[in-house]
Amino acid sequence: MDIHMPDMNGLDVTRIIKTTTNLNTQTPVIALTADTMLTAQNYETNHFSGFLWKPFEIEKLKIALQQVFV
Repeated sequence: MDIHMPDMNGLDVTRIIKTTTNLNTQTPVIALTADTMLTAQNYETNHFSGFLWKPFEIEKLKIALQQVFV
């Protein structure tokens, strides 16, 4: 989930996914951002399953996906 999207940011979209009863609240969401000032704790607080900073390396994406799906 890109954090800085037009119209509705990734934080708002993820909050809706995780808190709306008719959606799959167990869906893992990995945050993607270029904002290096944000920390892992910021993402955990906002219902994300993991996070990556842009630009990301494929190997780091694989690791993040493994952590979410294992």
